[in-house]
Order: sequence, then C-alpha cells, then structure tokens
Amino acid sequence: MYGWGKCEGVCRVCRVCRVWADNAIASVSPLLLIENKALNIVCNYTNQEGQHVMVEWKWFKEEVPYDSFTPEDKQRITRDSKDGSLFISKANKNDIGKWRCEDPKNPQSFTKIIVRSKPWMYMFEEFQKTNYKSANIVEGQRFHLKCEVMEDYRTDATIEWFMYNESDHLNPNKEMKVLQPTVESSDGTEPHIKISRVNNSLQYLTIEKVEPTDRYYYVCIADNGVSTVNNTILLRVKDKLGALWPFLGIVAEVVILCTIIFIYEKRRIKPDFDDTEDNNTEPKGTQDRSGKSQDVRQRK
Repeated sequence: MYGWGKCEGVCRVCRVCRVWADNAIASVSPLLLIENKALNIVCNYTNQEGQHVMVEWKWFKEEVPYDSFTPEDKQRITRDSKDGSLFISKANKNDIGKWRCEDPKNPQSFTKIIVRSKPWMYMFEEFQKTNYKSANIVEGQRFHLKCEVMEDYRTDATIEWFMYNESDHLNPNKEMKVLQPTVESSDGTEPHIKISRVNNSLQYLTIEKVEPTDRYYYVCIADNGVSTVNNTILLRVKDKLGALWPFLGIVAEVVILCTIIFIYEKRRIKPDFDDTEDNNTEPKGTQDRSGKSQDVRQRK
C-alpha cells in the first residue's frame, strides 16, 4: 500500500513530493543549476527505521531513462557506483527539468527532483545601454517597461513588479511596494501606474504621463521557486522647461554682451566727435593761404 505524503517545496510552488511504499525515499529539495558548472543529484534511501539503504538507482529525465541517453550525455552525466547518484560534469540548460530516481526492485518507491536554473530575463529593451539602471524622462512623457523571462528559462517562472523610494536603495526590502496587475475598472478609468499581464513570464509597466512624484526605483522580479532574478531601474523625471534653461541662459549672455558693447562704443565715439569740432574752429586775425589781409600787430 502506498500513497502521496507531505509535499515540500520552496517559496509558493510545490516542488518535491515523497511516495511511501514498503520503504520510503527521503524528500529532496529543488536544485539550482548553474550552467557550465558541476551538479550532483542524489537520492537518499531510508527504510521505515530511518536507516540508510544503498540502492543502485534507476534514473529518468522527463521520463526518459538514463540508458536511453546519448553517448555524449552519458560521457557528461555519470552514475556513482557507491551511492547511485548522478554527477553532471558540465551542466547546461538541457539538464533543467524533472529528474526521477526509483528503486528497480520497487518502482512504486521513487523521488522526483526538480532542477532549475535562474529565471534569466531580458534587459529592459528601451534602455539596453550601459546606463540602463536609470532613465531620464521629461515630465508629461510616457514611461514604458517590458519585463520578460527568456524562453529557455520560463518553466514555473512568475513575474512581480515592485517600487521603492530612492532613499531606501541600500535597503529596498524595507519599504518595497507591490504593484499588482491592473484590473479594468467599471468606470473605464485607469490607474496612474498600469501593470499589464500577458502571461506568467511577460508583463508590462506603463505610466502614460510621468510626474515629478514618480521618481522611484522600479523592480521586476522573476521567481521560479528555486531562484530569483530582477531588473531594476531608477526613473528620473525632468522638468518640462528643463531643456529650455540652457538656451535661455545663452540668449541672456548674448543680450548682456551686446549691451556692454553698445554702451562702450557709444562712450568712445563721443570724445572723437568733440575733437573734430575743435580742429575745425580757426582763430580770428590770421591770414589764410589765399593771401587775404589779416590784422597784424607791428612795433612802432
């Protein structure tokens, strides 16, 4: 007689279950796969007295028996003759999935082991630059983010959005606010921050017209129950007239400079004009070049 026992897991998703028969197999926690690194998958077999029993396990990957693996995979994935565990010398994304070890003498006794990689995500596509950690948006413009888990890492992955104040950056979990997917209201109005859910591994965040009060860190977190990955960006809101201030400053400098030049030229031209008038004024009693008589004082 056998049946399902306690289902154990990580986070909110159930991952590992134990099956009881005459002998019991201990539950195994989900395993995190790191690509190009070694991974060891172990089944611990104990009897009803809690004693460890050595078993030459029969292994399956997504119901495909180990004996049916390709020669290349068998070279990379080997079975330990001592405890029957599997050793993967260089794990890759094809090793992600459900593994199962069962007792060849009692197929009803088995353990399912979940192997997951990190739920890797694409960067925020609008900001795929070296400074993607912050975005500068002019007040009144649209702010739009796409959060998507990469295709090969979507199994069991779910996405959630959060936001927190810039002052809490060193400790974001302290005041992190959850942003729930938007539900259409009866009056047709939409919230200022809209979360659009396409599926578990794809969601959008949209602010149609950003305001100065929207300056926050916005975080998209993907969780597959084994590990989490996040994309985080700081929204900086610029003043509408912010782009005009440099231009207005240049105009003001030009006006001031022209005024100074005008005043200087005006003061310089006036003395020159006075000197010209003095030179054109002749003294009385002198004879001009035409030889006209002039008054001359003579001694007696």
